[in-house]
Order: sequence, then C-alpha cells, then structure tokens
Amino acid sequence: MLNTRPLGRGAAARKYDLLTALGAHALGQGRSEQVLVLRLITLVTARYNWARDTLCVGQREIARLWSVDERTVKREMAKLRGRGWLELSRAGARGRVAEYRLGIERILEDTRPGWSRVGPDFEHRLSDTRDDGKVVPLPLPEAQVPPPDLTSGSEWALAQAILHAEAPGPYAS
Repeated sequence: MLNTRPLGRGAAARKYDLLTALGAHALGQGRSEQVLVLRLITLVTARYNWARDTLCVGQREIARLWSVDERTVKREMAKLRGRGWLELSRAGARGRVAEYRLGIERILEDTRPGWSRVGPDFEHRLSDTRDDGKVVPLPLPEAQVPPPDLTSGSEWALAQAILHAEAPGPYAS
C-alpha cells in the first residue's frame, strides 16, 4: 500500500495518488460528500506541510479558503476527524491553532472502491500487490566496466574513481 509519509523518492507521485484517490471517491458520491472531499483536497493542496506531516491552520483562515463561516469549518473538520481522515496531533490552546495530520491509511481504505475507475495501473500502484514477476531485472555488468582515467588528477577524476570503486554498475550507467 502507499507509504504513509510521502517523502523522498517518488513522493510527488504518492501525493498526487492520494489526491486522485480522494477525487475519484468524491465523484462517485453525492453532493455533500463531494463538497467535503473538495474542501479537504483544497486544504491539503494549499496548506499541508508534507515534510513535517502537519496541517496547522486556524479556523478563520480555513473559512476564508473555503468561502464559508467558522461554524461550518468546525462542523466539517469534526466530520473529517470522525472519519479518521484528519488526526489531531496537538489541540489548540490560547494563541495556538490546532495541529492535524492526515490519516492516509484510513483515506486509502475508504477510497479503495474508486481506484478501479482511475485505471488498473493506479489500482496496482496503491494496492498491496508487490512483484508479479513480469519485470525482469537487468543485470549490470560490473566486471566489464573499465576504471576511469585518473591521469588528469582533477577532482572529477577522483570522484569518478570513488564511484567506480563503490558501485561499478551504476557508475557505468
């Protein structure tokens, strides 16, 4: 399944996959569900800090973003927390807004029925299926890689020598 913290290699694709799963789910639902999911997508896109895995925005700012009043924000945030799509990390206090994190596992679990509408590649990418044996690994010919020319003595030549010593196959690539 999708890594719970979209950081590092492939993080952008995982973030888009999460937003796509939410959108595909919403489009198959009624109007109130669509509005709720659109609000979450907008909030995540505009204000979610993926590196810290936090959403730290005041209700007044969310109300302005969603073009609603603060009571609607309280109600909608309570719905999102109730579903487990948002998890309270730190409660708000005087002069400090509440801090949330996405319940990515729960979002993926709830949106799973809509994955097939996106396509089989999307469904495969987000599902638990690992290797189906169709991809044949390409062996790297490590023994056939000639060492770099070190006669120049430059920093680049020395860096090439280190790369070649550590991993000849990737160096050749």
